[in-house]
Amino acid sequence: MEKSVRLLIVEDETALRSVLTRELEHRGFAVTSTGDPEEGLKNALSGEPDVLLLDLKLPGLSGTDLLRRYRDAGGTAEVVMLTGHGSLETAVDSMRLGAYDFLTKPCPLLHLEAVLRKACEKRLMASRMRGLKRRLLVTAPPEELIHRSAVVAELLRSADTVAATDACVLLLGESGTGKELLARRIHRESPRGDESLVVLNSAALTDELMESELFGHVRGAFTGATADRTGLFETADGGTLFLDEVAELGARVQAKLLRTIQFGEVRRVGGTETMRVNVRVIAATNKDLAGEVKAGRFREDLFYRLNIFPILIPPLRNRPEDIPALVEHFLSRSGRPGRRATSIHPSALEALVRHSWPGNVRELENAVERLAVLAAGPEIRVSDLAAAFPGAGAGVAPGDEPGPTASMADLERFHIERALRAHGGDKRATARSLGIALRTLYNKLKLYGLA
Repeated sequence: MEKSVRLLIVEDETALRSVLTRELEHRGFAVTSTGDPEEGLKNALSGEPDVLLLDLKLPGLSGTDLLRRYRDAGGTAEVVMLTGHGSLETAVDSMRLGAYDFLTKPCPLLHLEAVLRKACEKRLMASRMRGLKRRLLVTAPPEELIHRSAVVAELLRSADTVAATDACVLLLGESGTGKELLARRIHRESPRGDESLVVLNSAALTDELMESELFGHVRGAFTGATADRTGLFETADGGTLFLDEVAELGARVQAKLLRTIQFGEVRRVGGTETMRVNVRVIAATNKDLAGEVKAGRFREDLFYRLNIFPILIPPLRNRPEDIPALVEHFLSRSGRPGRRATSIHPSALEALVRHSWPGNVRELENAVERLAVLAAGPEIRVSDLAAAFPGAGAGVAPGDEPGPTASMADLERFHIERALRAHGGDKRATARSLGIALRTLYNKLKLYGLA
């Protein structure tokens, strides 16, 4: 290997400890050893070894207790347990606490060496993966909630505050407001930011498939279960699980989810073994979850578990000051083939700000993409709006100001008519103020009956 494996041995049998230290040093390990479990714990936390080799039977503090205290203190080295009194129960307990392997004495030296080296390789691979994730975060900046409004700035401050904790977060808001973006920010800014973020849309699967997706299943659990499968809670162990549309979960899955959040345990569908997991849950819904509880469609106890830190994301119509920043952001994206426009005329932007956007930021993003492709030139003009929204008829009478649900055609007609009035009917001046050609203005006047 490129470098010596840093090995800490905690073994109270002096003769065995000496033999293991000598033989493993001859094989290239950098060995530190002790027979005192308290001293071993101190060395493990301060010396940053790659692998711990712990005897199960130690004076005053068992190897299992030492492992538990080491993990609780944040220790990340791989741990191999060694005992002369092996049993299935003690092995299972050790593996639940995160031990890499469980060996019984006498253990052939070659086998012990192989296990220790594989444990070290696993640790090095995990370290490289964390480094790769950090580099990806640097080279590929994450999507953020683009905003200029005070209300979004405040909810981002709340999100950053709760990110430092392990509390469950419930994100509330209409579809398209950016709940997943906020969930990703909370995970990224949390102590779990270098670990996995697993995302699941709870409305995408049936109850049976959802249970298997979340908790896994064993072979033969149901028709088609031809092999064991790891659930998303196991996949997200150490990281975060984001459950979108959580109100759509069925009653059976809700009950299992509650137990997992309460006790940190999962049991695969059809299995008998209970496994420990350490997962932070962020949930989101576009429904009134308290109302779903009253209607009997959502468990009250699960609601209180998820609702520890609720964050409400307001719809776009309640924060129109964010629209110019969002439009600028969507237009600034480079490398989109087929685009014509990279900027927008103030009159066209004003029309977008006046629209209610029932689909929120997602609808606005799609509209800007469409406008950028269909625009007649490098700048989106008022004359481009109706073409980008086919079928939007004029539902507002001439002279009336469009309401919040007006179509793009209504908004375009209103802006043209207002500009005409502002310039006393001077069509050349009107065309210049709208940023469109005079011929285009005449066509629009004829289209909207303003000629």
